Amino acid sequence: MAHWRSDNDDDDDRAGRGAASSDDEREELPVENLEFSCRMDSAKELHSLLSCLANFKGPKKDQIALVEVTPSEIVFMVKARSKHTQVTGTIPQAIFSAFRCSQDKGSFSINLGTLMECLGIFGPMVAASTTVTMEYTSARAKFEVTLEEAGIFTTCCLCTIETDKYTSKSWSQMTTAFKTSTEVCKALIVSENLKEALYELHDLQGATEVKVIMSPEAPFFQLSSCGNLGTLEIEFGKSSELFVLFECAGAHEVSLERGRKL
Repeated sequence: MAHWRSDNDDDDDRAGRGAASSDDEREELPVENLEFSCRMDSAKELHSLLSCLANFKGPKKDQIALVEVTPSEIVFMVKARSKHTQVTGTIPQAIFSAFRCSQDKGSFSINLGTLMECLGIFGPMVAASTTVTMEYTSARAKFEVTLEEAGIFTTCCLCTIETDKYTSKSWSQMTTAFKTSTEVCKALIVSENLKEALYELHDLQGATEVKVIMSPEAPFFQLSSCGNLGTLEIEFGKSSELFVLFECAGAHEVSLERGRKL
């Protein structure tokens, strides 16, 4: 079995980076000691989900993701630099061809960029046919990702980052607050169409924030930003091709800090 590492020998102690070990060096634990294990038939699907989380903050090698595992799902969470925005990617148990969790809930943090490098080790051409197996145990503080394609196996062993109770609670509180709040607006949006509108706002010099308005009446969905040379407003009608679903109980407005990249 091949083992892969992302760092030089001098960087073994860096938290969250990939680490390698030989079969002789790595202590094999009994299956019953594994707190979490799962298998997915396509590395491409998992890589696509994690790419969305990584793009939320922009490319960054030391980007950390909190992973929460329950018997029903695995959740990846990433926070923005401001700590006021959080993106969550949830993969239900039914998506996996095999899924096992020996406790009610477990959490740990990993380097998201390193995990994505592991998933793409065979290249994008065979990602859809590459099987992924993931295992975690707190006894070794290791998260192992094994990829198999055409009978070739590669195991990537990532050092996890210890998550204290305060950190885990602060991440969960944001998710819980959102889920327990009254849902006032909901929209499923075609990302490609939305991206074109965001690029126009991004080109507005001097703009520091984007205002989003959702309403059951015109303008329905509006994006606007104020720059050095004026204000740009982009409106989408309720029947626009932008929306797969649009539900809004009342007019609502929110301002978001504009990121460096869209």
